[in-house]
Amino acid sequence: MPQLGQKIVNKSIGFVSPFIAYEIKRQDISDEEEKILSVLDEETPIHIDEIIKKTALDPSQVLSTLISLEIKSLVVEEGMGYYKKSPSS
Repeated sequence: MPQLGQKIVNKSIGFVSPFIAYEIKRQDISDEEEKILSVLDEETPIHIDEIIKKTALDPSQVLSTLISLEIKSLVVEEGMGYYKKSPSS
C-alpha cells in the first residue's frame, strides 16, 4: 500500500479505503517512452544524438517519442537538442 508522499513507479496500483476502491494510474507510457526515460535524468541534459545511441532506436522514432513525452510533461527540451526529465516525472 502506498504511503503518503511516496512516488508511484509502476504503471498501475490499487488500494482500498474503508468505503471506496481506488486505482491510481500513471500516464500510459509506451515501451519507447520508457526506454528514453530510462536514459534521462532530471539534472543533466542529454543531446538527442546520445539518446539515439543509448536507446538504439531510430532517430525519427526518438524525435517523435520525445515530442510525445514533452506533451505529457515528462521531458523538457533545454534547447539545442538537449533533453532531460522534468522534475515532476
